[in-house]
Amino acid sequence: MLYESALRRRSAELMRQWSALGVSVTRVSHEHHWALKSRMRGGRSLQPWRPLIDIKAEIRAFAGGCDLVTVMGWSTSADPTLLLPMHQLLRYLSQIEVIYRDGFIVFNEPASKALHIDYDEADGTQCKVIALSASGA
Repeated sequence: MLYESALRRRSAELMRQWSALGVSVTRVSHEHHWALKSRMRGGRSLQPWRPLIDIKAEIRAFAGGCDLVTVMGWSTSADPTLLLPMHQLLRYLSQIEVIYRDGFIVFNEPASKALHIDYDEADGTQCKVIALSASGA
């Protein structure tokens, strides 16, 4: 119960930040959030971490055919999962490091892979793709 309450508070904070940019976001259900987390943990990395040169091109290549994308903060235990329009995610990428300080995860649709983007002080911005497990681990 405390965990759900913390997620709700963080969700409200993130939704306010996106709303301040004019972006309409929707929080996905708690059940869907847990299912995505479980499927990520049971998934496998398709590549090692690599430097991210062009974040917009990387996200477009990963989920460019989607009208809506599912996004989760890097801290999967503290950050809720939100649904937002792809074009607005791309438009406000310059602000995303303020919203998600450590990085974030974008899921393709239907959710079979996750693109992890990590902001690391020592190594710079990096990314990798995870193939999600079918039902979690």
